Amino acid sequence: MNERIVLDNLNQDSVSLLKIATVEVNGQQIEASRWRRAYINSTQGRASVQAEIAEPYLTVILAVWGATPTVSDTAQ
Repeated sequence: MNERIVLDNLNQDSVSLLKIATVEVNGQQIEASRWRRAYINSTQGRASVQAEIAEPYLTVILAVWGATPTVSDTAQ
């Protein structure tokens, strides 16, 4: 099984992470599953990103988000 990760709609306030798993059947890649999760640039959202997202995607997200949250946790 192969997995592809896409950072979709990455901006200073949020990101949507898309994981697409594929399997090879008779020489062709067939999509087996698709998973999506959104994160916002709040204190809680940043903690979730750091706990759940691996490198190099984590570094990319935090580079766009900067050093401080832009969304209040109460807005969730």
